[in-house]
Amino acid sequence: MAGRPVITLAPGDPADVVLRVMADADQQAVFPVLDAAGQLCGLVTGPGTREIAAEEDTRWAVAADLMVAPVAVREDVALGEIARALVQHDLRAVPVVGADGRIVGLVDEHDVSRAYAGAIDAGGRRSAQRAAVEPPP
Repeated sequence: MAGRPVITLAPGDPADVVLRVMADADQQAVFPVLDAAGQLCGLVTGPGTREIAAEEDTRWAVAADLMVAPVAVREDVALGEIARALVQHDLRAVPVVGADGRIVGLVDEHDVSRAYAGAIDAGGRRSAQRAAVEPPP
């Protein structure tokens, strides 16, 4: 799957590194946390880091302390399932995984909006893979 690169974190990444990565990645709102085998084990989100960002000493925390449970969609899932995952888990983006469980992309709320607009115009359905890789019209 082509598309914008997905910035990921490791469970042991120190909180100051996590905050710096998030600040530098203005086009990504959700950061998948991958274990040593490259499998999704959690997500770090903006709301999940606000409290630690306000602290003077963040040395006690690592990405695993800041992450929420993993949420992902398969690349062949219908667009409605993606929208439901975003709303149900209060996320601004959701990782897309291939058949092997590895991340192949990230679909955010703007991708979903663009895909819905395109589907309405075309009268059809779009998959997660198409939503994540097709540029806006």
